[in-house]
Amino acid sequence: MHLKLTCRYMMITGTLLIWTIKFILRPYLMPSGVTGFLMGVAPNFFGSLLISFGAYCFFNGRTHLLARVFRLQSTQDLRFVCLMGFGLVVINEYLQLFPAFGRTFDVWDLVFSASGTILSFFAFRRAVSGAENSTAMVGDDHPGAVYFPEQQGEVATQVADTAG
Repeated sequence: MHLKLTCRYMMITGTLLIWTIKFILRPYLMPSGVTGFLMGVAPNFFGSLLISFGAYCFFNGRTHLLARVFRLQSTQDLRFVCLMGFGLVVINEYLQLFPAFGRTFDVWDLVFSASGTILSFFAFRRAVSGAENSTAMVGDDHPGAVYFPEQQGEVATQVADTAG
């Protein structure tokens, strides 16, 4: 349950941050220079950073088709979700090349989306590892928790070390 709450708070905070940048800071402050550049790419970075947390928040514990495709039960599943999310970002940026959409293509959006996706992968793995360690130490299984198989041995070793 701890991981579910963490993901929910990450999604809420990240969404509010993106909305603040897109709808308040950029239009009213009209920053230029480095600040303008960072405000331009920040929504892409933070949006990509939220990919794995959003997938867990929206699809964990559900059984419909989309939830089965985007489940997060292993590192391979996490990698798949992050790659699919980045793929959608690339398609979105590519479609901006066409004038019919009325938006502009920006290579820096792709660069910062890629860095956000990579950071999302490692941040979510760390969040899962932290939730796993706290669960193992308490000895209480949380329903719906994600346990990556390659990390279970590490947790068992840590529990054995602290118990002995």
